[in-house]
Amino acid sequence: DDSWAGGEHERAYVFPSIEYGWCGLHLDSEAVVDTLSLQNPTSAALLAAGYMNPTRPIVEAMLKWGSNGAFLGGALDANGWYGASGLITRHVPSLYRSRMLEIDEEAKKRAAEIAGIGGGDGPPSIATLSVLEWSRSEEKGEAEDAIHWSFHAKGLWIGESSSSSSSSPPLSSSPASTIQSPSPSFRGGGMRPFLTTAGSSNYNFRSVHRDLEVQAFIITSNPALRHTLSQEVVDLCANAKSVRICAEDKSLFQSLIIRPIARLVASVL
Repeated sequence: DDSWAGGEHERAYVFPSIEYGWCGLHLDSEAVVDTLSLQNPTSAALLAAGYMNPTRPIVEAMLKWGSNGAFLGGALDANGWYGASGLITRHVPSLYRSRMLEIDEEAKKRAAEIAGIGGGDGPPSIATLSVLEWSRSEEKGEAEDAIHWSFHAKGLWIGESSSSSSSSPPLSSSPASTIQSPSPSFRGGGMRPFLTTAGSSNYNFRSVHRDLEVQAFIITSNPALRHTLSQEVVDLCANAKSVRICAEDKSLFQSLIIRPIARLVASVL
């Protein structure tokens, strides 16, 4: 394809990595955290996983991106375990959703602490890390249930963002203002990735400590490839929305059973 032709500054470089926690080999997870630590105000980062349960170092690294960062995972009906009939397996999607809600709550709390909420005329408006959930369904007919698509995308995308905000977002003194979490225009093509990953890792505890994972880091300045990656981000986020606490999440079952269990079994999710 002639569109890929170019000089020295339009090439793509591929760096393989491997993760085998059983043998103490953590090249991949360390590379992910090191890469995420290179954040700057003009770039954005999107990390996607079908089973969202990122390790603590990855969460810490992503939180530092603020409003220029986003996690993307599957909603309840997009989880691979959705619709399971087992006494335990039917609740697996809720365990992952609980983890996403915890990250979202931590992002808002961290932003509030940095902004020094507690004094002044009221809570300011703060830009935070986004936690997005993907969902897509199709109606089959009046007498049939809808078809729910499963979300299995995984990867990391880092690139320039046309809507990047300052690492110290302006604060509003309006008493009516609330904590918000605007994200870069992932849906509108405002992000032009120069780095992405392709491989088997879900960036969770299992991937780091239990499973054998292989991944490749791709770094490029090639305009055609960057355009393709930008469109990939747009397509991924087209059916995504910010995770929000609903009435079901506030139920006693979720609060007293699901959330504590999610923390206990985090090492196998």
